Amino acid sequence: MEALNKKLDAKLQLLKLTRHKTEGVVDTANVGKNSPPQTSLTSYGAIVQGVDEVKREVEQAKLEDGESLEKVGEWGRGLVEQIDAADDEIKILDTRVERMIAEMKENELARQHEEQLKFERQQLELKAEYSKAKKPSRVNRALSYRNL
Repeated sequence: MEALNKKLDAKLQLLKLTRHKTEGVVDTANVGKNSPPQTSLTSYGAIVQGVDEVKREVEQAKLEDGESLEKVGEWGRGLVEQIDAADDEIKILDTRVERMIAEMKENELARQHEEQLKFERQQLELKAEYSKAKKPSRVNRALSYRNL
């Protein structure tokens, strides 16, 4: 039983550490496919799942040792609250990452559109210059008619 409690304590500390790291990564990272924020969220979720699994192992061991269902349930409530809070936090962070990705895509589309407009503007300017250079002026036309 003591080994399971130590394992659970270690998982809870790892959960706290990973939560802080994940928040930092989401706050500072550039987001893209398979980028650190998504990886951190996945790791965070796996640790939450690990805490839940060890919690169940401890509950089972307590029940096997003869503790009452009520005592075991009471013992697990605090952990359930921590697990639920971590799950909620994962959802919030995931939503932030999705918004960041959508914003990045939107910015990239706007940049591409601006590049396309710039290219088209340059094409029109070149066409105008070419047409101007090719079109003979009135003086040139008058001179060419005299030479006939």
